[in-house]
Amino acid sequence: MTAPYILRGGAPKKIAIALSGGVDSSVVAYLMKQANSSRQHELLAIHMSNWNTNDEEDPYCTKERDWKDAQAVAKQLNLPLHPTSFAAEYWTQVFEPFTEGVEQGTRPNPDVKCNRYIKFGALKEYVHTTLQADVLATGHYARLWNRSGNALFTTDDTHDNNPHQDLIEEMLQQDPDPPTWIRTWGDKSSNNNGTQLTPLLLAARDRTKCQSFFLSSVPGSAFQNVVFPLGDLLKKKKNPTRRQDDVRLNDTMTVREIAEFANLSTARKKDSMGICFIGKRPGGFTDFIDQYFPVDTSFSYQFVDVDTGAIVANEHGTSTTHHMVYTRGQRAKISGASVAWFVVRTDKESKSIWVCQGTHHPALYTDTIYMKAIHWVAGEPPPPLLLTHVLHAKCRVRNLQPLVDCQITYDPDSQQYIVQTQKPLRAVTPGQHCALYVGADGLVCLGGGEVQERGPSYHELGKEMPSTGDLHPSGHNDLSVLPKQAKT
Repeated sequence: MTAPYILRGGAPKKIAIALSGGVDSSVVAYLMKQANSSRQHELLAIHMSNWNTNDEEDPYCTKERDWKDAQAVAKQLNLPLHPTSFAAEYWTQVFEPFTEGVEQGTRPNPDVKCNRYIKFGALKEYVHTTLQADVLATGHYARLWNRSGNALFTTDDTHDNNPHQDLIEEMLQQDPDPPTWIRTWGDKSSNNNGTQLTPLLLAARDRTKCQSFFLSSVPGSAFQNVVFPLGDLLKKKKNPTRRQDDVRLNDTMTVREIAEFANLSTARKKDSMGICFIGKRPGGFTDFIDQYFPVDTSFSYQFVDVDTGAIVANEHGTSTTHHMVYTRGQRAKISGASVAWFVVRTDKESKSIWVCQGTHHPALYTDTIYMKAIHWVAGEPPPPLLLTHVLHAKCRVRNLQPLVDCQITYDPDSQQYIVQTQKPLRAVTPGQHCALYVGADGLVCLGGGEVQERGPSYHELGKEMPSTGDLHPSGHNDLSVLPKQAKT
């Protein structure tokens, strides 16, 4: 049996496992228990509930069910379970900035902030100071490369090297312009011996579940003493190399298969959806966000054709949030419209929503992104940016969106990063998160930050649009561009 993520030798340690009540964290708890309990390490589980449903007019949350599921798994695995809440921190550091952004017409990503400030901020601090645990294990689909050579975990009892070193070397060999600088990027040691290198964030093996996008603003220092046991596993795709009658726990099993093999109570639980710690709401995003803005029954707004300037329709609403909840690129809800209109931009002052006909209209596309600040995983810009102000990389502005080649330029005069993409991207919006990667397949996540503003659209520049087949997908399941068989 292959026991992934065995804590390496030395004195017994305390391992804290973030147990949300979902199948992913349940499998993490099971794997860590199987691999480490016989080695005299102390294991415990911690469950966070960071959303106060008492503040809602129509409470809807899976909080109680998740807590019961976490209790059931902890009991099954004989793990002590510690409940905690960072509701105050979540409100001030995640939700308030989110609603403020929505009110201003931007689209900040709460899941990105949740990982930076809550999971690898408040939670990690609590785990190490209050619980005095040495290690935090979570159910994220991502991997960490410990460049110092002092990896906490190994994949078996004899392998002493970093389990992801081979991935890095293979990537560097395959890349026509290998970013060899990642080996020492951000080294703070006095003699550059690598002892002060922070872990780097790597994409998960299962790219259909990879969460590096949401983790890309977390500083590498926060990944010290952290482990992601699911990073090298597939979520649910069947592995053709495993015989169906092979009932042993082994490294070809998927997360779902491991959950069923272990008879975990959460084995068939559906994946969580929606905003981090808030979940998916039955009334949708609009009804949910309406609770946090004042109501104005006299509110009215107009849809304006971006091509002609003509008013397409006048609408009346029941709240002040209509100009806020419309997102660039989404289909506009215009009563009685005979053609499909899509949102180009909103103007709060004039109460206008500018729209265009067609999902691939040039007004929706740009190949330039401006960013004021980027959170680099290694704590500083990559060496090429420091030396030449130019870096060739890859980026995405939505989770799981296929990566697009880009050139990042730093302008010291404006103190802006300018991201020029090889293909135009659809519906880039201020406040959106942009994550940056290097490597032939985007293995290494460099960091990420909020979009300050998009560059001029192809419509504004008068540029001709590429054919539909040459457009970059706006998401991982954009069937207007991707063939149906590519949907994941």
